[in-house]
Amino acid sequence: MGKLNLAVFNTQPPHLYRGGVERRITEVGKRLINEVNTKVYSGTKAGFKKTAVVDGVILVPCFSTDMFFPLDNWFFNKSISRVHNTIKADVYEAHVVSGYGFLKTLKRRKDAKPFIQTIHGVLADEYIHSFKTSFHTLRTRLSRPLMRHLSIIERESARNATLIVTVSKYSSQKIAKLYGVEENRVRVVPNGVDTQRFKPTKGFEKVKHELGLDNKKCVLFVGNLVPRKGLHFLIEAAKNVVKETEGARFIIAGDGPLKKK
Repeated sequence: MGKLNLAVFNTQPPHLYRGGVERRITEVGKRLINEVNTKVYSGTKAGFKKTAVVDGVILVPCFSTDMFFPLDNWFFNKSISRVHNTIKADVYEAHVVSGYGFLKTLKRRKDAKPFIQTIHGVLADEYIHSFKTSFHTLRTRLSRPLMRHLSIIERESARNATLIVTVSKYSSQKIAKLYGVEENRVRVVPNGVDTQRFKPTKGFEKVKHELGLDNKKCVLFVGNLVPRKGLHFLIEAAKNVVKETEGARFIIAGDGPLKKK
């Protein structure tokens, strides 16, 4: 039996973006290289114009704009729908809302090939939580209508996909509740960690000393400073932790619209 041919759709080219979605695509493709031929179709963002090969994974550009995600995503879905005849695979997989156009084309043509919808953070849940945060920035308020629109697309894709994959039990429960998807159609596959790259080193005490954190118990957050990361929950929790644990310190590393908050 030969290798499985997998076509993956993601609006942002995973070799040029370093988000969690993109890392997952590249790392999974690299680790399945002996069993799966992975070809990733992405939008023409960040200068991605020519087919590339990274760690054995083939990356193919499909036209999109390079302005802001909802518009880029719309053009990308139109592009892959137009060229669906040239995208041949045994299994198709889309991340977030990056393949709904292709899925609609498969359904319209009555093509029964498996289509996996991979959901990272449930957009409908993020939309609901955007009203609960104490950080009501202008960007947050402007993004809500777009997030609601994208959550409706994600719900439709989840209902029409052969299988839904998500990264946590929490997300699995939210998909069932908010999207009306049967739980037996959802698989939880957590994000992994490359333990050869991310492991304790002898230099961390030196770093703590440079930051004036000698003999302190530290909690580190690393990520984009955006509402959906739940930083407001961390800050609320920190208020209680520092009362109970003498010398506890919380370190936030990242950048984003909430930095000034």
